[in-house]
Amino acid sequence: MTPFQLLAKITGTYIERKVREKIREQANFDIHNLLPINHVQKIKCPVIFVHGEKDSLVLIKHSRALYEVNFGFVKLSPNVNFQQIRGEKDFIEVDVGHNDPRPDSVYEKVMISD
Repeated sequence: MTPFQLLAKITGTYIERKVREKIREQANFDIHNLLPINHVQKIKCPVIFVHGEKDSLVLIKHSRALYEVNFGFVKLSPNVNFQQIRGEKDFIEVDVGHNDPRPDSVYEKVMISD
């Protein structure tokens, strides 16, 4: 491990600990107890999971795992009005990193039109 990597690890750990303490103090819960996989089955509205294939912060397998949970929804069909369907889901992989802008096609997919 290089000195820079060590410093980054120590700094990141310190910052994470301070953020965790502040959230626990102000919101009365522990961020280490936030496990989306334990709550995704409660979703009762249409969902589109969008994940960047080049995302190095959140692995695509984590988004896939959320998508694969059986919460009674079906894959969106391209000719169905999104507004009229309750409980559909879709998964879109895009060729971007974690904070990169998404292509226009993603915004067109998620926009609700009259």
